Amino acid sequence: MLFPTVLILAFAVLIESKNVHELRHLHSHLHRRQNGDSLALQTNAIQKGSSVDGSTSAGATPEQVKSETSENNFINYCSGQDLTNGLQIVTGSCNGIGTILAH
Repeated sequence: MLFPTVLILAFAVLIESKNVHELRHLHSHLHRRQNGDSLALQTNAIQKGSSVDGSTSAGATPEQVKSETSENNFINYCSGQDLTNGLQIVTGSCNGIGTILAH
């Protein structure tokens, strides 16, 4: 009778340790996300003005060029382009704020 009890306790310990591991992983993920280490744009960081082209803003004139718009704050703006990465690249690059033209 002792063997089944020990076996049940061993399984309970294994299950509990797996749950603790999963909770630690989840906590670590949430902690990174709250501290800005996440690569995902958080909804409270989206600027609503990025979705407006400026043509209807106060003081806009008909000859004014419309701005590009984005619903996700241009989060993938540099995707597929040469990245500046803090260097002065004379052939042109993208720094996340805009494209730096070639010299």
